[in-house]
Amino acid sequence: MRLYHGTNEPAARRAMAEGLRPRRETKRSNWKATSHPGAVYLTSAYGPFFGVNAIDRRRGLRAPPQGAPPVRFAVLEVETDRLNPFCLVPDEDAVEQTARGHDDLPPGWDMHRRTRHYRDRLMRDYANGKAWETSLRAMGTCAHLGAIPPSAITRVAFVDIVAQRGLVWAAVDAVVAVRAFRFAGSLHAALTAHIFGDPLPADPLGFDRLGFLDTNRDGIELLNLQPEGVAA
Repeated sequence: MRLYHGTNEPAARRAMAEGLRPRRETKRSNWKATSHPGAVYLTSAYGPFFGVNAIDRRRGLRAPPQGAPPVRFAVLEVETDRLNPFCLVPDEDAVEQTARGHDDLPPGWDMHRRTRHYRDRLMRDYANGKAWETSLRAMGTCAHLGAIPPSAITRVAFVDIVAQRGLVWAAVDAVVAVRAFRFAGSLHAALTAHIFGDPLPADPLGFDRLGFLDTNRDGIELLNLQPEGVAA
């Protein structure tokens, strides 16, 4: 299965040589609810969303000064068949949201405390199983405990945020949650497919008629890192 990790261009170039490393080896979390420090998070749909959020956008979508390099985000494609299956676990947010009203946690716990509870039990309760696939079906995200080696990274796309303004605006308009994924997950999967030049997934919302999913591939650089023997 091919999954994706969105980040900024410098981090992606390091990952091409060193692999994708978990947060405890790189930086603090970008999100209010701190992610698992030993995990790398993957997605079937939201690679562009996470990529755009990983860059410095203080200048907005204005063109860079003359002579300056373009501002680009990156999406890395990861082949799960090249990973240790015992390291694949669900996203703790997906576990928390799908368990609401069904688990035995204290009713007074808020969402953040519930999420921390499941985050801290990913290795103990969810490794060596198929819960990561359930997480993907529910919310389009899962996690890998430990670093992802370069050999599992099959392609990398670099996207110029100015040349692809329409795609960027569509990518950032996302809510990564179980309910939102039911309605908009296929749209964000289509953005990823467009970036990599892959066929668009079927979708009843008709996103293929939207202007940012046309033949315009200006500002997209695609690198094929593992051209031989890539499993579908």
